[in-house]
Amino acid sequence: MEIIDSQTYEIESSFKKLTVIANWVLLGFVLFFLAFPFLPDEPHSRNPNAIYILSIIGASFFGLLCWYSFNITKQLPFSSVTIDTDGIWPSHKEKKEALVRWQEITNIKERPVRQRLDLIDRKGTPLLRIEYQLSNFDKLRAQLLERINIKKYQYLPMSFSKKRIYHLFYFSCGLGFAWLGWYVGQENPLFGYGGMAFVVFMLGYEYLTTAWSLSLDHHGWTVRYPILSRYIKYADIITVNVSDTLIKGARHPEVHVLVKNISKPIKFKALGIDAVLLYKILTGIIEKKASAFNKAN
Repeated sequence: MEIIDSQTYEIESSFKKLTVIANWVLLGFVLFFLAFPFLPDEPHSRNPNAIYILSIIGASFFGLLCWYSFNITKQLPFSSVTIDTDGIWPSHKEKKEALVRWQEITNIKERPVRQRLDLIDRKGTPLLRIEYQLSNFDKLRAQLLERINIKKYQYLPMSFSKKRIYHLFYFSCGLGFAWLGWYVGQENPLFGYGGMAFVVFMLGYEYLTTAWSLSLDHHGWTVRYPILSRYIKYADIITVNVSDTLIKGARHPEVHVLVKNISKPIKFKALGIDAVLLYKILTGIIEKKASAFNKAN
């Protein structure tokens, strides 16, 4: 394993600026709702009780958001991390007192809602938080995955799959939009029948083309879709990568596998296991198979 010179990863400056702007915008909403009952208006044109209730609800809601946003801003200076050959530690602390050695980390947990990774020890205790908003996060994540020794899922065969609620969700959405299209179509056929038919088609296409199960054995992988399945031999696998789908600026990691004679990568997401763990497992198995093949030849 290569030697790493000390490298520091800090929160991106653009994220810092957006967070500060969000703080003041949210504070502005809080002040607006607090002042709402006292804004000038024509007599008897508004219900005073409803205005006060709206003011309290609005100020409370945006007040909580504002508090949370300001709290994030205060934590930003303590989010940067530094790594080297020995391990990783928070940049605002001395290495000797805060170093987390690579061998101490036995698991990684994705926190998509909070947009971070938690580094976990063998007892299940979080050791360090890695924010997705760190500069060059992709590079940092690759270095983490290269050095962390995850002891789970080391023996074949094994399988991963989406939960049953995934199928129920798409089935329910398809029926719901189909019914809505029929109902609206009686008054507006173009929008109802045509528009909702397009929505149902897109839902069905996404459902049918998304892998819902992955099984691994000693000879290859079985990738299952709702209608068909595909068997992939280890010799046909070209690369395995972790990629991020950005939804409203938030990262959602998924695993992409490039296979011979298939133009587009096969994508695995939400298979009941974090994408970073799945990536680590798949690359580890591929490396073992390649090593065994080289020894045999």
